[in-house]
Amino acid sequence: MSDVSAELGRFHLLGPTSDADPMATSGLIPALLAPYRDLAALRYDYPLILTDEPPYARCLSDVVNDVLRQLAPPGAAGERLRQHVLRLERELRRLLARGRRGALGELWDLAAKVLVAESDEAQADALEASFDEAKRVLEVDGRIVDCDGEVGSVVVEHVWQAVCRRSSRDMGRRIDELALGLSGILQADELRSGAGLSPEKLRASLGGDHRSSFDFESWSEIAGTSSTSPTLSDARRRRIREARAVLRAQRFFPLADDDDHAAPTTLDRFRFARCADAVEAFTERRRAMAEAIRAMAIAELELANRYREADHDPFFAQFDEGSLSPEDVALFPSYLVCLTDRDLDARETARLIDVLGSDAPIIVVVECRDALGGPPPMSGATPGLAGPQLARLAIGLGQAFVLQTASSNLPRMTERIGDGVAASGPALFSVFTGSTDDAPSLPPYLVAAAAMRSRCFPAFCYDPGAGPDWADRFDVELNPQPDAVWPTDVLVAADAELQRHAETVAFTPIDFAALDRRYARHFARVGDRSDDMAPADRQLEADGAAAPTVPYVLMAGDDGGLERVVVDRRLIRLARRVGEVWHSLRELGGIHNSHARALVATERATWEEQHTAEAVGDAGPVGDGPAGDAPTVEVSEPSADETPDERVTGEPFIETARCTTCDECTKLNAKMFAYDDNKQAYIADLGAGTYREMVEAAEACQVAIIHPGLPWDPAEPGIDELVARAAEFNAA
Repeated sequence: MSDVSAELGRFHLLGPTSDADPMATSGLIPALLAPYRDLAALRYDYPLILTDEPPYARCLSDVVNDVLRQLAPPGAAGERLRQHVLRLERELRRLLARGRRGALGELWDLAAKVLVAESDEAQADALEASFDEAKRVLEVDGRIVDCDGEVGSVVVEHVWQAVCRRSSRDMGRRIDELALGLSGILQADELRSGAGLSPEKLRASLGGDHRSSFDFESWSEIAGTSSTSPTLSDARRRRIREARAVLRAQRFFPLADDDDHAAPTTLDRFRFARCADAVEAFTERRRAMAEAIRAMAIAELELANRYREADHDPFFAQFDEGSLSPEDVALFPSYLVCLTDRDLDARETARLIDVLGSDAPIIVVVECRDALGGPPPMSGATPGLAGPQLARLAIGLGQAFVLQTASSNLPRMTERIGDGVAASGPALFSVFTGSTDDAPSLPPYLVAAAAMRSRCFPAFCYDPGAGPDWADRFDVELNPQPDAVWPTDVLVAADAELQRHAETVAFTPIDFAALDRRYARHFARVGDRSDDMAPADRQLEADGAAAPTVPYVLMAGDDGGLERVVVDRRLIRLARRVGEVWHSLRELGGIHNSHARALVATERATWEEQHTAEAVGDAGPVGDGPAGDAPTVEVSEPSADETPDERVTGEPFIETARCTTCDECTKLNAKMFAYDDNKQAYIADLGAGTYREMVEAAEACQVAIIHPGLPWDPAEPGIDELVARAAEFNAA
């Protein structure tokens, strides 16, 4: 082993020494992130325009695309308009990156003004005309937000307000109608009574200039003498008046004819900074909620003339806050608590757990700013994952709607957020904000996306109201390549001879840790390239023992040049721990479920035993002839996709029944490999690919079900090496 290899091996095994470089990864980022350094110049999921109707948010790029589809004809005729509007979009992104905030229409005008001011007179006129034409067909407006450290609470609060305002308006109209109906009953009763037929009431009921033509005293005497309609009993009149008063006085919903009820529409009374305050407010208001529900029920019975005092009086006399059902509580606005993970000391965490285990309609959004925690101490212990642990703990309580995601993924989550806000009971939204406190070289969007892609902060949703079992309630399909342990992408780069080559690179927790300057000492830059090195994801697949090669990750500098960076064993252990958590989440989501695999293995063993018994039986009875003449029965085990009469030969085959649909082989060669009706892989056309592709597919397969067999083209380059690589999978 060379001196370079020995030094790197010591670093990997022993970790950083006192003279280790505390800024080993300074200026470097994971190679797969390098093309996205300048986000402002790219079109991606942000910024978002917040809207009041589902899906509650629109991507700026989607809105601009809609404008161009309406205005810019295909081809050269619409090219100038397209270029002008796309310039405006880029300027909007730059304004947001510099901290400007506001509504889309406001920032649209500001960006247009900047671009026009920077242009000469002729170009300015053309730009101004294009911008005005585009704004005329702009159908969306609303607050525009970028992916910053607060976007999680901003988006959740916006959706919460939109859902609550809509339900509050509906309830306000319903209460208005009930109160108006009760007033109608009382007015009709008053008209039938002597008070309603007094001269003063009759004079007030007749408008215009005709009052002087009537003798209201005589009219009152005649009407009172002729009226025979029964009036309300005192008890019913009192009950109706009390119910109407409660409906008019409630402070939960806005009423159309009462300016004093405008305040609840802002929902300020339902937003809190601590769980204890929200619980206290909810508890205090339960009595008022019960009074409102009681008054609504009485009003509905009275308007339908179905109130029976003998039956209903005892029931409503005992109706209090303990009588409220979950359906009753769901009619009222929920309560919002906005926290960061730094707010979650022991006391606040305990209160949060109490909330999530209750049936209180309290929505908690936690902005997680640290997906890894501090680096492992020199003793070798791995850090805790405080942010992701919170949502997993909430799932175990079973009561709450739980959504965990990174802020980069919020544009695809807004409707699910709406589902959680509208659900009965508590809800938790745990959002990793992509804080750049410890990763200052990248924008929050990229840090958040890296956390989710590395499985350090995976996305998942648990909805207890979606169905009776985990298959209905839990979803991890929100993550990139959920079938894989680590997502992979093809990295295209040029070598020292400027030759272009492509390499499949995995993105792991080690890549994410490389963004965090707290972990810089656990990386070592490679001055001279060593052959005794392998990508870190290969060592993560080992069984815990030290691999004979030194693990590295590929990183890129400011100039785009690639560099290998060695990692120590502590980061390998950390990454394995993250992988174990991800494996558990996938199992809950039904992906690579161990119980399902065990059941398949049991069924397969049963089938093979039955097939063996049938084969022995078909050979005829043993022992009928002379000794030594008994027939010999040879039975070979069929592969999963063979019929009982097929036998394994040197030809390649796939154990189709064990396929997990990971897409690795079909991505490699979609003509050679294909899926059957059960979405399981088989060899579709052997002649459509090479033996090298067959071997590479076997190596990439997550469950080792591809058996390359023997080469079908002995002249293929590197055939001896490929046969040696295939031997492991042919023997499996």
